[in-house]
Amino acid sequence: MLREFKHFTYLKFLHFFLKENAHVNFLFSMVLLVVLSPFLEQHTSGQLGVTLVATYNVLATMYFIIHNKRNYWVMSFSFFIILCEWLAFFGIGFPADHHILHYLEMVSTFGTAFIFVWALAILFSTIFYTKTVDINVIISSISGYLAMGILGAFGFGMLNQFVPDSFHMTVGEILDRHDMIYFSFVTMSTLGYGDIVPTGGMARGMAIILTLSGQMYMTMVIAMLIGKYMASNRD
Repeated sequence: MLREFKHFTYLKFLHFFLKENAHVNFLFSMVLLVVLSPFLEQHTSGQLGVTLVATYNVLATMYFIIHNKRNYWVMSFSFFIILCEWLAFFGIGFPADHHILHYLEMVSTFGTAFIFVWALAILFSTIFYTKTVDINVIISSISGYLAMGILGAFGFGMLNQFVPDSFHMTVGEILDRHDMIYFSFVTMSTLGYGDIVPTGGMARGMAIILTLSGQMYMTMVIAMLIGKYMASNRD
């Protein structure tokens, strides 16, 4: 009985933590996905950490979307994505199931990209329609930029799956999803190191769109936040 009570208490605390700090958790989960996951993936035992970060990211995105509403469709879809992530993790090391693992990863990528688009729409709505600039609006503006970069990475990764050799690496041979996250943010920030080069027409087109989107986002959001802040101080 005591164990069941503790188990319930932990789940209740986790639910409260994710719900009440939805904006912060969404931002922090994306930072972990961008910064920590590539480091963990370099180590064999780190794949567990990568899966845990991906799970936290999906849960944080889910709570950010539903917030104080009960959207069972979003919850069910999010838990399905998490299930695919963990099935892919437990299937590592079984060559006979290579194709199944590939499909699980694809489903997880498509699903995560879908809920990210939904979260990004909410972020834009929060930034554009708010009248005062508070901490949640600032966090939302940072999260919006990170979400755009991660969405770009999902797009590049799916393109590389369906159209092989869309990208050329000058260092290394295998492109994984963290390479795509790196390439997406390098492209969006117009750094362009040249270690990953889009070679296909569609890849180059996506790179141009992402570059323009990143620059327009920075310009418009900063101008909008400054304008709203000055207007609220005048009032």
